[in-house]
Amino acid sequence: MFPSLLRGCLKLGLQTKMSTFLSRQGAKSRVMQRIMSIFVTKLGQKGAFWGQSPVFKHTLISKNVLLALLVLMLASTCVKELDLKIKDQGKQLVVYGNFTYAPGERLVSIRRTADFGSQISEKVSGAKVFLVDEQGKRLPFAESRNGDYLFADPGFQAVAGARYYLEIELKDGQKFRSDASNMPSPLKIKRSYIDFQAPNVAQSRPAIGIVIDVDAPPNPKGTYLRWSTQRIWQRTSIDLATLFQDYFKFKPPVRCYMTDSLTNQALPLFGSPRTGGFSLAQQKLFDIELDSKFWEKNCIQIIQYNSTPEAHAFWTDVRNVANQQGTIFDPPPAVVPGNLYRVDDPETRILGFFELTATDTSYVFVERAELQNFGYYVPDPCIQDYFKQEWWGTYGFEPGCAFCVNIVGHSTVRPPFWR
Repeated sequence: MFPSLLRGCLKLGLQTKMSTFLSRQGAKSRVMQRIMSIFVTKLGQKGAFWGQSPVFKHTLISKNVLLALLVLMLASTCVKELDLKIKDQGKQLVVYGNFTYAPGERLVSIRRTADFGSQISEKVSGAKVFLVDEQGKRLPFAESRNGDYLFADPGFQAVAGARYYLEIELKDGQKFRSDASNMPSPLKIKRSYIDFQAPNVAQSRPAIGIVIDVDAPPNPKGTYLRWSTQRIWQRTSIDLATLFQDYFKFKPPVRCYMTDSLTNQALPLFGSPRTGGFSLAQQKLFDIELDSKFWEKNCIQIIQYNSTPEAHAFWTDVRNVANQQGTIFDPPPAVVPGNLYRVDDPETRILGFFELTATDTSYVFVERAELQNFGYYVPDPCIQDYFKQEWWGTYGFEPGCAFCVNIVGHSTVRPPFWR
C-alpha cells in the first residue's frame, strides 16, 4: 500500500504546479484551469485518458474531434499566448511516514515531485531523520535505501497517549517538522469474515465482500480507523511425476505463495467523534472479484490502523480527490494539506503526512469448497491444452501451473500465519 499512497502524493504535487501557474493567468483562464486539472487527474489513473472516462466512453465522437474542441476552448479563454513552462515551477518535497505503536518496521520516505510529463520522482537521500518525543529526545532513523529511512531501533515500544513528532534535515540544511500528535492505543479487530451473497447472473464476474466487527472502547478523542488489505493465494505445481508415472525424471510438486495488493480500491475509512464505547458491526471493507486464483486456498490479510482525527481528515481528503470522476462539474483537484512544515517558515506546508498509528492484523481464509457451497463457480486454471504451442515446453500446461516458480513474485516459503 505504501508505494501507491506516495504516488498519490506525487500526483497531487503535479496538480499543485498546474493550479499555481494557471491561477496567475487571470479569471479568463478558469475554464482552461479546470480542463487541465481534469487532464492531470486522468494522467494519474490506470489506462488511457480516452475511452476510460465515463464522459467519453459511450460516445461516437472521435478522439480528433474532441482534441479539436479542446484546442478551441483553450484558445477562446486566452487573452494572450501562454507558454506553459511547467518545469520552472520547481519540484516540491513529498514526505510520508507511519510510526506504529508496537515494534516493527517504521518507514519514512522522502521524494521530490516529478517534472510535468515524467512519471519518475526524485528520491531524496542523505537526510537526517528523527522521531522526537515530548521530553525532546531525538530517536534516529537510518537510510535503508535511496530516499527511504527505517527507524533505527526496531524493538522500540511507543507509549500510548504520549506525543511525538518527526524532524527532517536535508543535506542543504533545510529543516522540516510534523505537527505533534498523541500515539493512539491499540484497538483489536473482534471478527473478520466473508460476506457471501447469491451470485448475480447479470454480473460478468461475481464478488465476495470482506467484513469486520470492532468493539470501540470509550475515547475522549473519538475513534478513527482505516484499513489496508492484501491477498495471499496458493498455487501447487502439477504433479508431473504421477501424471506421467515417472518418479525419476520429475521432482515432487512445489507449492508457491503469491501476494497481491488490494489497495487500488476505494480507501476504507471510519471516523466518529463519539467519546463513549460502541460496536462497529458488519463494516464492509472491500469487494473481491472471483477469479481463477481462488482454485486453491486464499488468505485475505487485513491491517487496521487506529489513528488520529488529523490523519482521518487527511485520508478523507485524499480519498475524495482520488475518487473524482473527472467531469466538468467536479470541484477542481486541490492540494491535500498535510501536517509537515518548514521550521524557519511554519506557514509553509509541504506535501505528505506523518502519522502515528496502533495496528491490529486479522486473516480471513477462503476455500474453493466454501465458494461452491454458496453457488460460486471457480474454473480450473490448469487444464492441459496441447493446442497452445507456447505451452509445449511445459507439457501442455500454462507455465505457472506446471511449475509455480514461473509465477512472477512467487515465494516457496509458507507464511507463518498460514493454516
